[in-house]
Amino acid sequence: MKLYLGAGTEQYYSLVNEDGTKCPNGRITYRLKSWGDYTKKERQLTIDNIINEMFLVGVNTPRFNEILHGMEEKQAERDKLCAN
Repeated sequence: MKLYLGAGTEQYYSLVNEDGTKCPNGRITYRLKSWGDYTKKERQLTIDNIINEMFLVGVNTPRFNEILHGMEEKQAERDKLCAN
């Protein structure tokens, strides 16, 4: 999920064989960025992307709806505080 919906990778590198030669077809691997290294903005974007993906695939469970309802309540509280 972090690869496609998150901040992605922090490093790419080519795989090598035990003898030190590069793997056929220029095979490349990567290291995903740790959630602890995400900035606040990256975390918010990742969570937004996951929620959007869940909507697109049709997730409709009581727990998902409970989470969305809680997020809406928190946002309403923030909006109310900012308005005052």
